[in-house]
Amino acid sequence: MPAGFLEHANITVSDPDRSAALLQSLCGWHERWRGASQLGGWTIHVGNERDYIAVYTRDEPVGQRFAKGAPLNHIGLVVDDLDAAEAVVAEAGLVPFNHMDYEPGRRFYFFDWDGIEFEIVSYPSPAPAPSFLQRLGEALSGGRWREAATFAPEVGRPAVKPPA
Repeated sequence: MPAGFLEHANITVSDPDRSAALLQSLCGWHERWRGASQLGGWTIHVGNERDYIAVYTRDEPVGQRFAKGAPLNHIGLVVDDLDAAEAVVAEAGLVPFNHMDYEPGRRFYFFDWDGIEFEIVSYPSPAPAPSFLQRLGEALSGGRWREAATFAPEVGRPAVKPPA
């Protein structure tokens, strides 16, 4: 089966500069590109090196706000600091709501100026893997010589024969 990832989403907004600025402040992203759209109007791509959100506007003003759930339910974004992200949303004059804390992370939602719903979520960081020296020390202190001897290739040295 092929492997994939979401490369971008393209959303229609009334003010791409305002939406792009919010996404940059919220996620630490940067502007990847801006220019005329192939179908008229113009677009700003905001994201990182792998993926982005295209904020698009037509040549004519955006009409009414979209109804909740039409054409999509929400866009979920992961941040490393949920409290800081909520402050960015509030400073933009938007209203965070539906705060929840359940496995696997904390989250809140907000509607942007055009009625597009966003879910902002933060997951706990996994515990860092033990370093080479930590693993070696644990193996040696536990008398696990054979296990310790297998670590040598990690530092570019041939494995050592354990004592008999």
